[in-house]
Amino acid sequence: MSSITIEDSSSKAVSRTGSSPAGSMAGMLAAASDSIDAQLEDFAKRLADALAQLSEVSSDAKHASLTFHSSNLLKRNSHAYQSMAATAVRRALNEEIELLCNPAPSMRGRGVDELALVPYEELEKRLLLNKMASQLETRQAGQLRAIRQRVAHLLGRDDIARDKNPFRPEVFISALNHAWCEFNPDVDTHALVLPLLREEVFVDLGPVYVNLNKAMAEQGVLPDLTESYSIEKNAGGRFAARAETLHQATLQQLRKMLTPDGDGPAGAVPGAENLAAAVPHIPGVPLIPGIPMTPGDHGAAGLPAHPSSGAAFASGAAPQADDMMVSIPVPSGLAQFLSNIDASHALHRVGTATVPPGAPLRSMLGNVKAAAPQGSLSRVDESTVDLMANIFNTVFRDQNIPHEIKNLIGLLQLPVLRSALQDKEFFFKEEHPARRLIELLSKTGVGWDKSNGQEDPLYQAIKRNVDRVHQEFDAEGDIFSHAVSDLERFIEQEEQRASKQLATPVRRALRQERLEVATEAARQDIATRIDTGDVVAFVESFLQNRWVKVLALAYSVQEAKPKAIESAVQTMDDLIWSVKPKATAEERKELVAKLPHVLAMLNKWFDIVKLDNAERLQFLSELAECHASIVRAPLDMTPERRIEIAVEAAKEAAERRLQKKEEQATQDEEKRLAAEYAESRLEGLERGTWFEFDGVEDEDKTVVQLKWISPMKSLFIFSPRSKSGSFSMPAEKLAMGLELGNIRTIQIDGLINRALTEALGPVEEA
Repeated sequence: MSSITIEDSSSKAVSRTGSSPAGSMAGMLAAASDSIDAQLEDFAKRLADALAQLSEVSSDAKHASLTFHSSNLLKRNSHAYQSMAATAVRRALNEEIELLCNPAPSMRGRGVDELALVPYEELEKRLLLNKMASQLETRQAGQLRAIRQRVAHLLGRDDIARDKNPFRPEVFISALNHAWCEFNPDVDTHALVLPLLREEVFVDLGPVYVNLNKAMAEQGVLPDLTESYSIEKNAGGRFAARAETLHQATLQQLRKMLTPDGDGPAGAVPGAENLAAAVPHIPGVPLIPGIPMTPGDHGAAGLPAHPSSGAAFASGAAPQADDMMVSIPVPSGLAQFLSNIDASHALHRVGTATVPPGAPLRSMLGNVKAAAPQGSLSRVDESTVDLMANIFNTVFRDQNIPHEIKNLIGLLQLPVLRSALQDKEFFFKEEHPARRLIELLSKTGVGWDKSNGQEDPLYQAIKRNVDRVHQEFDAEGDIFSHAVSDLERFIEQEEQRASKQLATPVRRALRQERLEVATEAARQDIATRIDTGDVVAFVESFLQNRWVKVLALAYSVQEAKPKAIESAVQTMDDLIWSVKPKATAEERKELVAKLPHVLAMLNKWFDIVKLDNAERLQFLSELAECHASIVRAPLDMTPERRIEIAVEAAKEAAERRLQKKEEQATQDEEKRLAAEYAESRLEGLERGTWFEFDGVEDEDKTVVQLKWISPMKSLFIFSPRSKSGSFSMPAEKLAMGLELGNIRTIQIDGLINRALTEALGPVEEA
C-alpha cells in the first residue's frame, strides 16, 4: 500500500483525537481498501457475467465480439484483475487524501476554456461517471455526511466539500474502471466497463462506509456522532450555532460589574449606563401592583449565602479562562427586603391583573431600587436588578411567545431575582437551574395551543411549576431544579405521544423517499440503454414514462424480493432487442420464438403496476406493428443498400443521441444545483425547531414545529401548534420558502445570553 505523506499545516496541527491526522487518515484508507478487497472476487464474477450478457444482446458484430472475449478474459484471469483493482483503489484513495491535505491545481478547478480542449469522448465519460456516482452518493448520503464531518474534524476544518471527500463513490468507480483499462491492453475494450458499473454489478459501498465511520469512531473522531440526524457545524450553514453565546469581552465586563469589591457606583462600570436607560423606575407604580411598598423593619431574615463563595473572584484575582460562574455572599439589605414580600399576593397580581391581553408587558423589577430601604442596595445589587429586569423585558418583547405564557413567566421575576442575588452563577452558567427554567418556559411556551386556552396541558404544566416555585422557594433550595425536571418529564411524555401519532406519516415519508431513490436509479438504468439513440421512438418514450415505474417498484422492494430487479431489467433488455432490425432469417426466427415470453413478461409487469388498459393496448398495438415490419422487411437487399440504410440509421441515431445528451445534461445540472442549494440552505436544521409559515391551511400565519427529518434529509414532517395532524415538505420546497421569506424560523434559544449582550451594549476586546 502506498504511504500517505500529509505534510501541510493541517497535518502538523495537534489532533483532537490524540493521534496525528496522517495516522488517522492512513487508518481510514486501510479500512476502506480492506472493505473493497473483500468484495473484489464477487465483483469480478458479476462484471464478467454483465459483459457476457451484453455480448448476447448486442446487434453489432464487433461489439458483441469485444464483450464476449472480454468476459472470457476476465473469467480466466480474475485474480490478476482483482490484484490490479486493489492497487488502483489504494492509489486513488491515497491521491485523493493527499489532494485534500495538500491542495494543488487539478481538474476540479479548471475553467471552461480548459475543459473545452478535452476530447468529446472524455467529456462523455465524465458525464457518465458523474451520473453513476450521484446515484450511489444519494443512496449513501447519511454515511457520507458523517465521513465528511469526521474528516473535517480530524483536519481541524469546519467542513469539506462533497467533491473533495476522498471516499466519495466517484473515486471507487473511477479506480475500478482504470484497473480494467490496465488489465485489458485492447484499447477498444476500455469503454466497455464503465457503463456496466451499475449498482447491481458494482461493489456494495454500504459496508465500506459503515466500516469507515466505525474505524474513525474507534480512533476517537466524533465517536458520538449520529449519522441519521447529524448536524454539520459549518460557518455557512443557516442553522449552525443557533444559540447565541456570550463574547469573551462581554463575560469580562459582567465579571467586573458583578464583583462586590469594585470601586464606585454602578454607573462607573462600562455598560451600566445602558442598563439604567433600559430599566428606568416607573414613578407611582409599586413593585407589586396593589401592595404598598413602605420600608420597615425587616428583621434579620435573609437568604443564606451560596456555599461556594467566590472568594478569589471577590478579592480581585484575575479570573481563569474557564471561570464561567461566580458565587458571592448576599448583602443583607436587599435580600431581607425581597424575602419579606408576600409571595402569595405576588403570585396572583404580578403580570396578570394589570396586564390584560394585548397590553404591553414590562418588568416591574426596575422599581426595586426605588422601593427598597435607602442604602440597602450595593452597586452589585443594582446591576443584578437591572440585568434581571432586562432579561424579563427581552422575554416580554418576544413576539413568538404567547401573551398568556409571558404572564406566567412574569410571575417568576422575584424568585429568579432572589436566586440571582444568592448565586451569581445565574449570569455565567447556562446550566443554572433558575436560568434553565426561564429558557425552557420561553421555548416550550411557543408550543402552547391557544385554542384550548388555559385547559391546554402545556399551560397547566407551566402554571403548576410557576406556582410551585412561589410556594416552595424559601423551603426548598432546589426548587428550580425540581421545576425544570418536572417540565422536562412532561415534554418527554408529550414527545412520546407525538411519536406514536407520527408513526404512520413517518412510514409514508420513508416509503416516498425510498421510491424517489428507486426512481432515480431506474432513470439511470433506462438512460444507459437509450443514450445510444438507436431505440425506436415509441419504445424510448414508453421506457422513460412508463417502464420507469416498473423499475422503481422493483428497486424499492429489492431487499424483500431481490429477483424483481433482475426480472424487470431483463424484460426491458428483451423489449429493446425485439425492436432492433433483424437482417437475417435466423435472427427473425429467434424473434418469433422469443416474442411470446417477452409479451408475457410485459403483461405481468403491467398488471403489477396497474397500467391503464387503454395505454397498454395502445403500446402493444404499436409494438405488434413494429415486430411485423421487422419480420416483413426484405432479406434480398444488396450490400450497398444495406450500408446505405445503416449509415442513415446511424446518422439519425447520432443526432437524437446528441440532442438527448444536451437535454439530459441541462436537467442533471438543474437537479444538482437545486440539491446542493437545498443542502446548504438547510444545513444544521434540527428537530424541535419552530417555524412560522405563511398561508398554511387557509390561515394568514401558522406556527409549526419540525418533528422529523428523513435519513437523507429530503423530506421534513411538521406539526401545527394549534391543530392535530401533520404534513410533509420536500427539502427543495422548504429551502425555497426560507429564501423567499414565506417560511421563517422562530429563534428562542439563547434568550438570556441575547438579553445580557443587548443590556451591556457593544464591547471591545482588551
